[in-house]
Amino acid sequence: MKSQGHLCATCGYRHLKLPQRTSSGGASHEICPSCGFEPGYTDDDQNISTLQWREQWVSNGCQWFGKGKARPKGWNPIKELHSLLRRKRPVNPPVIRRDPADNESTAPAESSKRAAAKRGRKPLKRTA
Repeated sequence: MKSQGHLCATCGYRHLKLPQRTSSGGASHEICPSCGFEPGYTDDDQNISTLQWREQWVSNGCQWFGKGKARPKGWNPIKELHSLLRRKRPVNPPVIRRDPADNESTAPAESSKRAAAKRGRKPLKRTA
């Protein structure tokens, strides 16, 4: 039985040759044949997040992107996407980009209250 490859953080495709991001945040630049997301270009150069790309891909009908690569037998983009969204751990390590000019993070920030509300939990209280 052939082992599966690495997972696409955008669509859940399980046959990438390389991880999309290294532990230090470097991008693989491997284009996902399922959704077309290219880490390092789509997100870093075009400033399109995986969530934005996923929404666009789904709204366009989850079309197979790889023109020269055949779809895997039994490929089901909805099933793969649902499997991805049920994961308890993130697919890629978090990467925080910093702008040296203002020394502030340019990564999207979400308040802990909003994040907790999305998960249906009460926010944690900070202790001094």
